[in-house]
Amino acid sequence: MSLREIEFGSLLSYCSRKVNEEKFNEARKIMQFVKSDSVVKTGNDPKGMLMSQWIANYITKRMDQLPFNYFFKVDSALVPIPSSSLQVKDALWAPDRIALALEAKGLGKRIKILKRAYPVNRSSTSRPSDRPLPQAHHDSLCVLKSFYEFSDIILIDDVITRGHTIMGAAWRLADIYPNVKIVAFAAVRTVSNPSEFKNWYDPVKGQVKYREQSEDTIRRP
Repeated sequence: MSLREIEFGSLLSYCSRKVNEEKFNEARKIMQFVKSDSVVKTGNDPKGMLMSQWIANYITKRMDQLPFNYFFKVDSALVPIPSSSLQVKDALWAPDRIALALEAKGLGKRIKILKRAYPVNRSSTSRPSDRPLPQAHHDSLCVLKSFYEFSDIILIDDVITRGHTIMGAAWRLADIYPNVKIVAFAAVRTVSNPSEFKNWYDPVKGQVKYREQSEDTIRRP
């Protein structure tokens, strides 16, 4: 595959290992809100809004402070990444909800052109040896025809861990759009080392790099 490195941005962070009880509980709650697109309430809006809308609102309000702000353009293609299983009609699809909310704020155009042709193992519930590598994600995805013209693609996901899914999805899109710039945005970035976990709100920009020898990816930070 031609792509060996992809830039990514994330707004929030989560650590599955407890460092501080309060910080851990807050981050876990936020993670659940993102994956379920639950309604969150703020002091300014007691009625609340969907978590996907909160993410889009926050990005819009803090755009000049975010390290990945140059990702988002009015004509960027916001491509939600499919789940590991086959899509079921009317089922919750968190990345698509996030892409829709970003589109509503003028941060790109949601284009649902990635589809899972057949299911793969779910990384979060699989043993490390059974988690699908980038090639498996690439092979299980297909690209649907689009009549929308775009010069860059932002892959949208709810959570990024190692980056296997994002790399595989980028490879598949690059097969069809070899001259289009591809980056990724994930609402939540997992942090494996408790000493590196700061708080649930922790915007970063980083890279997902492919390692040919082990056929996997490494994410920094």
